Amino acid sequence: LGLQTTEDPLLKALGRSHDLRTFHGAYRAARDVGFGNLNIDLMYGLPGQTRTGWMDTVKRVIDLAPEHVSAYALTVQEETYFHRSGVVPDDDLQADMYEEAADALIAAGFGHYEISNFAKPGGNAATTCATGATRTAWGRGCPPPGTTAVRGGRTRTTCRCTYWPWRAGRRRWWKRRR
Repeated sequence: LGLQTTEDPLLKALGRSHDLRTFHGAYRAARDVGFGNLNIDLMYGLPGQTRTGWMDTVKRVIDLAPEHVSAYALTVQEETYFHRSGVVPDDDLQADMYEEAADALIAAGFGHYEISNFAKPGGNAATTCATGATRTAWGRGCPPPGTTAVRGGRTRTTCRCTYWPWRAGRRRWWKRRR
């Protein structure tokens, strides 16, 4: 679930269609229908985000008790709204935010694996864990729209698919369209 932050003004600045209340409703609905392994995606280093606000977000997420948390630093790509607006992330602030979040998540019982991922025992992301295995990991929904490097070129992803299975060992994505 892509929360990004618990601060509604920052969600609006990111152009997100949800607010914290909407996120809580989606989280509760997922739990109510039986999802037992949920991930929450967070972003830090956002324009206007403070260390205090970031850690409030991390603490609120810990209180929700998801099985997995992904925490990503804002990166500003060319030809994006933030790039055109002159947003330049503060590397030192992002490093401090990352370390503080990692410390809090580890103290709350999350294992730290890879750079941006934290999981309770048994909560590691299937696509990440399948990397060295020879099994298929399935995710419901779509990857975020954008461009992706594929076979030496670039391709644009869109949200027209219903699922994207990833076959470990073959390092290949398949798309199924509605």
